[in-house]
Amino acid sequence: MFITRMIEEKRHYNRFRARTKALPANYRTTVEALERYIYYFASSRSTNLLALLDNLVDLFEDASANETPIRDIVGEDPVEFIEELIRNYPPSEWIAKERAKLTRIVDTATAGTGPGSDHS
Repeated sequence: MFITRMIEEKRHYNRFRARTKALPANYRTTVEALERYIYYFASSRSTNLLALLDNLVDLFEDASANETPIRDIVGEDPVEFIEELIRNYPPSEWIAKERAKLTRIVDTATAGTGPGSDHS
């Protein structure tokens, strides 16, 4: 099952890359830059990564077909654009657990008195 899933994910990703390569140069360059940015979040969103990439390339394929300027898509702040898009894809379960664990540990560590606590 794991191997089958990995093979299908690789095929899915290869289709995404082919679609990206088919875009006009300026759209392709933008999608590739956004994709690189997304990879910083890939480990925490792995179950949603392919859906996110598909939606990104869908958006740019439509924009290219309609001759929509790139700035009309990403706005003046491409970081804000991609981070907002990423927020639409919840992190995988393991990273949510790790975030909760981190918060719990820091809350416990800062609940007491003495150096490093919030009550010193």
